[in-house]
Amino acid sequence: MTAAPTPKKRTRDPNRAAKVLAAARRLFYERGFHAVTVDEIGEAAGATGAALYRYFSSKEEVLSTLFDEAQDRMLVAIPDPTDDPIADVRTLVDRNLSITLEQRELGSIWAHEHRALSPEHTRRLDRRSRQFVDQWVACLRRAFPERADTDLYAAASAAIGTTTSLVARPGRVVSDHEQAIVRQMIVAGLLSLADPTPGA
Repeated sequence: MTAAPTPKKRTRDPNRAAKVLAAARRLFYERGFHAVTVDEIGEAAGATGAALYRYFSSKEEVLSTLFDEAQDRMLVAIPDPTDDPIADVRTLVDRNLSITLEQRELGSIWAHEHRALSPEHTRRLDRRSRQFVDQWVACLRRAFPERADTDLYAAASAAIGTTTSLVARPGRVVSDHEQAIVRQMIVAGLLSLADPTPGA
């Protein structure tokens, strides 16, 4: 008499959460947050919709996590101070532009879907966004110490917003030439902070 075969023990895919996020990012980018169901995300990630709830409490948490990861990459890319604060400003612009374009799907999703988040998630992400802007202002302050913080915050917000606008429209291709023009425009605008009497 032979023993019954031992059933194989099911193991969880250690990369399943990352696959869920990648699938959600693509679907939210292509169709919008509200048009995508949990089941569709699960299927695109190679699982069931119910499996998604092992990793995330809701579709909204998936969206919030995507934004969190994007902000993490942006914060990590803030350059450490050097002896040349003007070069640091240029490095900051280059890195921000590069990462924004690398994350173009998330940039577009943010532009169209961040209002889908609950007030709780929105407040937390707003705090993290302020941290990012604060890091920009700290970099600008080292380069232009004579300027008021209100000027530096206005300049930082304008630079970030201009970069984000490149990826706001889904499917839009940004050419190398366009990137170069936008980079030149942002750098020139920031360097104008050296002029203590900007035009009215």
